[in-house]
Amino acid sequence: MFKRYIMKTDYTRIKIFVFFLLSLIFIFSAMAQEKDLPVDIEADTISFDHAKKQIVATGNVIISQNELSLHCQEAIYDSAANKAYIEGDVEVHRGEDVSYGKNVVYDFSKKAAVVTDTRVYASPFFGKADEVQTGDDGSIVLHKGYVTTCDLDEPHYKLEAKKITIYPGDRIKARGMVMKVGKVPVFYFPYISIPINGDEFPFSPSFGKDGELGYYVLTRWRYILDDNLKGAVDLDYYEKRGWGLGLTHQAKTKKYGNALFKYYTIKDNLYSTDNRSELYDEYPERAGIAEKYLDDDRYKAQLFYDFKPMPNLTIKAEINKFSDKYFMKDFFYDEYEKQNHPLSYMLMDYSFPNSSLSLFTQKRLNNFYTETEYLPQLEYNMYKHNIGSSKFYFESKEKAGYLQYKPEVPAEDSSVFRFYTHNKISYSDRFGFLSITPYVAMYNIYYSQNKYSQENVLRTIPEAGITLSTKFYKYFDLPVNFCGETINEFRHILTPEISYSYMHDPTVSDNNLIEFDDDDTFERSEKIIFKLKNKIQAKNDERVWDFIYFSPALEYNIDNEAKGSYFDKLTTEFEFYPTPNISVTTDTEYSIVDEEFVTIDADATYSKKKKMMVGGEETEKELYAVSLGQRYVRNENTEGTAHFRYQMTPKIQFQNYMRYDFEENHFERQEYVFRTDMHCWWLDLGINVDRPDSGGRDLTFFFMFTLKEYPRMHMGFDHTFEGGRSEY
Repeated sequence: MFKRYIMKTDYTRIKIFVFFLLSLIFIFSAMAQEKDLPVDIEADTISFDHAKKQIVATGNVIISQNELSLHCQEAIYDSAANKAYIEGDVEVHRGEDVSYGKNVVYDFSKKAAVVTDTRVYASPFFGKADEVQTGDDGSIVLHKGYVTTCDLDEPHYKLEAKKITIYPGDRIKARGMVMKVGKVPVFYFPYISIPINGDEFPFSPSFGKDGELGYYVLTRWRYILDDNLKGAVDLDYYEKRGWGLGLTHQAKTKKYGNALFKYYTIKDNLYSTDNRSELYDEYPERAGIAEKYLDDDRYKAQLFYDFKPMPNLTIKAEINKFSDKYFMKDFFYDEYEKQNHPLSYMLMDYSFPNSSLSLFTQKRLNNFYTETEYLPQLEYNMYKHNIGSSKFYFESKEKAGYLQYKPEVPAEDSSVFRFYTHNKISYSDRFGFLSITPYVAMYNIYYSQNKYSQENVLRTIPEAGITLSTKFYKYFDLPVNFCGETINEFRHILTPEISYSYMHDPTVSDNNLIEFDDDDTFERSEKIIFKLKNKIQAKNDERVWDFIYFSPALEYNIDNEAKGSYFDKLTTEFEFYPTPNISVTTDTEYSIVDEEFVTIDADATYSKKKKMMVGGEETEKELYAVSLGQRYVRNENTEGTAHFRYQMTPKIQFQNYMRYDFEENHFERQEYVFRTDMHCWWLDLGINVDRPDSGGRDLTFFFMFTLKEYPRMHMGFDHTFEGGRSEY
C-alpha cells in the first residue's frame, strides 16, 4: 500500500525524503572534513579507498545520527567530487516514521540531490517520479512523475506531467499536466498551481441543464499570486444564451485593508434585437421595460472593501453596478435569492467605550431600482449605561443627514435634511421576587421640508412602558429512559413576563412626510404583551441539556382608533431536544383578529448511527437521517421539505431531497442521489427534477466526482445550477 510512504512530522509535514537529504548533508559533509564522523556506521563491510578518496559501506548499512538512521545496501562518499551515492532501496527512519527511496545522489557543491524511482508525501498529496531533484529554495522537482491524494500503490486518479515542482507546505506547480482516472486521461491543464493547504482545487468544471438557459458548461480557473493576492477566471457556456466571462480577484493588505472585486459579462443571445418576441414569450414581465435595459451586453461589476486602520475605526464599502434589473436573477440566482437588491454604500464607524460614531453614505448606481440616498448621514449612538451609581439607565441615538428619494419610474426626486433623536431613560430594580423595568422615551425629528414643501417641520413622538417579570425553579427527581437516553433529574424554569408599551400620536402625521426609511413611519400604539417562558432542563451522569423550551406570547392592543381594544396575535417558540439525534423546533404567529396563522416555521430531524467495518476497521457511521420542514407565509406560499439519507452499505449512501408547494399542489424540486465512496473520491449518481417558473419540468441526470481532500472541487454533470459562483 502507498500509505507506508507517509511521514508524519509535527512541524512542517513536508516530503518524506527531505529528512533523508538533510541527513546526507550532515553525514557526508562531516566525511569531507576528514574528522571523526558525527555519525555511527554499521555494515557488513566498511572500507577506505584513499586513492579514490572514498568511503564505502556495503551490506545491511545503517548510518545513524541522534534519532535519524539510514538503512541501505551500499553507501559511497566521493570527497573529490564532493558527492554522496547511495544505491539500492533506502529507508530513512526518524523516530517511528519511515520513508523510502532508491538510488540517491547528493551533490554538496550544488546542494542538490537526484533521487530515482522515489515515492514522496506532501500532505495531502502523494507522488512518484522516475527522478527527483531538490533546489536551493527547498523546492522538490519530480521528473516524469505524478501527484495524487489517493494513497494506493495504483491510485484511482493522478495528475501527470513531465516536470512537477513541489514547494513543501505551500503549493504544487506544473505545466502541461494531464489528469487521469485510472489510465484514462480526462482533463488537460496548460498550467496549474495547487495549494497544498486548503479545500479548493484550481480547476472546477460544472455541467448540467436548465430550462431557461439550456445545457451549460461552467469552468472556473483559480490562481494564487501569493497569500494575499488570489482570484479566479470563469469561462462559461450556455446553450441558449452564449458565452460568459468573469473575473474574481481578492486582495488582502495590512496597511490598506481587504478588497474583493467581481466582474462578469455575457453577450446574451436572447437579448439581441432579433429575438425580442422570444424574450417576451419567455419573460412576459420584461415587455414593458425601457429599451436601454434590454441591451445584449449584460454584466455585473462589484467591489467589496473593508479596512480597520485603527482598533476603534472600521471602514466598509460596497459597490454594485448591473446592466439591468434581471441580470442577477438570470445568471446568479443563488446570490439573487439572498439579496435581490444590493446597495452601494460606504460606512465609517468609530467606537468609544460606551458609544459609537458613524458616517454613512449611500448612492444609487442602478436607475432601475427605487432607493434612498444618504449624502451623507452622521449617526451617534450612546449605549445603555448607568446614571451615576443609581439604578437609572440612559441611552440615546442621534442622526443627521441629507436624504434623497429616487423612484424607479421617471419621476421628480425628493430631498430633505433630517435630524433625528431618540432618548430613553429606564429604571431596573427588584421588589421581592419581582423584577421591574419602567422606561420613558422621546422621538424628536426635524425635516427641512415636508412632502408639500412646507419648511422647518418638527415631529415629536413620546413613548413609555414597563416590564414586570419573575423566575421560579422546580426540581424533579424523576429517573426515566426516553428514546434511549437515560435522564436522572429534570429542572423546570418558569419565567412569566408582562410588558406594557405606549406610543403617542406623532405631532406630524406620516401622510405629510416623504417616507425615506423606517425612521419616518410612526403611529399611535398601546399594547400589553403576556409572555410565559418555559425551560425544562435534563440531567444524567454525562451531561446537562435543554430538554424543552416553550415560550408563548399574547399581544393585546388597547384603544386602537379603528378597532378599539382587542387581542391581536399569539406567537409561540418551541424547541425539543430529547436526545443528541432528535430535534424539533417550531415558530408560529397566529392572528386572533383574522383567526388564521400568519407564519409557521417547523423543522424536525432524526438520525441513527451504527458501527460498520470500513477498510478493515470498525467505525461508527450515520446509518440514516430524516429531516422534515414546513414553511408557511399567509397570502404568499406554503411549502414542505424532506431530506433523507441512508447508508446502504459502508461504501454506498442514498440521498433524497424534495420540496413541495402546497399552494400549487406540485413538487418544486426532487433529487435522488446515490453516493459511492471511491477511496479518495465521492461519486454521485442521480436525477434531479425541477419545475421552472415557466411551468413544465426540467429533468437532469447527472454524475459528479468530488475529491475528498478538495470538497469544493467537483467534476461531472452538476445537479444544481449556480451560474457564476458567489465567492472566490
